[in-house]
Amino acid sequence: MKYPIITYGDPVLRQKAVSIGPEEYPNIKELIGDMFETMHAAQGIGLAAPQIGMPIRLFVVDCSAASDRVPELQDFKKAFINAVILDEEGEEWAFREGCLSIPGIMEDVYRKPTVKLSYYDEDWNPHEEIFEGLAARVIQHEYDHIEGKLFIDKLRLPLDPLVEKRLDDITNGIIDVNFPDIDKTTKNSYWLFGSHHYVITDPDNGDYDQVEKRSKRGVKTPPHIHGGYSELVYVIEGEMTVHTKEQSFTLKPGQHFFVPKGMPHFLEATQAEGITRTLQTFAPGGFGKLLVQFGTASPEDVPPVETFDMELFEKLSGEIGDVTLAPPGSGF
Repeated sequence: MKYPIITYGDPVLRQKAVSIGPEEYPNIKELIGDMFETMHAAQGIGLAAPQIGMPIRLFVVDCSAASDRVPELQDFKKAFINAVILDEEGEEWAFREGCLSIPGIMEDVYRKPTVKLSYYDEDWNPHEEIFEGLAARVIQHEYDHIEGKLFIDKLRLPLDPLVEKRLDDITNGIIDVNFPDIDKTTKNSYWLFGSHHYVITDPDNGDYDQVEKRSKRGVKTPPHIHGGYSELVYVIEGEMTVHTKEQSFTLKPGQHFFVPKGMPHFLEATQAEGITRTLQTFAPGGFGKLLVQFGTASPEDVPPVETFDMELFEKLSGEIGDVTLAPPGSGF
């Protein structure tokens, strides 16, 4: 499964990622596989979890595409969990770097050629290794992501005006939007609170749920709190406004909002016309099961007449740690 890649200007790329454990992510191999698929589809050689909206200490690297220049990298494909750089050595050297989250910019970046790293692999086995050359550079680049840093932070100031212009364009969404092409013929189809949902992931997977949602203008979720998981809202088409108790954030295509655990919020489709499509990721999983248990199974083109047993909904949502603050259609 391919994820949308988060682009420059989004605050999740500036968060320091948190460590994870096997209890939280028992199906980590599936997530790692999806990250490799996302990275390969975007023709990258490294991808960190914050780049798909998940601020956790996980990144993947596949340097085999560079094996024509560095033959020993032919089979260099690894996942790094909870990585910590223990040491960096050698004289800094320049190499042109780019980033899937900053499309269209390639600049010389200086890094040390040798890095000593501790990390866990996908089987949760601990490692302490030394990497050199191009492998070290890719690891250092991805490690920056889980530290909330970007390669452009290492560029010499003042920045080239063309680079500054490109960064402004990316921040303002003037780029090609990268989101998964979803095959809806194989997905579970549910209606909930006036919106249609395709459940993309297996609701029993545990690590995370991913849902494509379609909403007409004015449709709102009930104000609520996620007590057991975070939520990433990514807009594919239309306009979605995330309301918190403090303020509201209106998202256009290619933009997203990260809802941490414990944040009171509700979503409202605010496009002028047509449908708003969002891709929503919930980690760890739980929301997918709620959709299956409480949603109304029906195709997108056959909207049902929904009746809401809010007492049952609050019971089921409470089992995954959610708290409903008000009925559907209301605000704070």
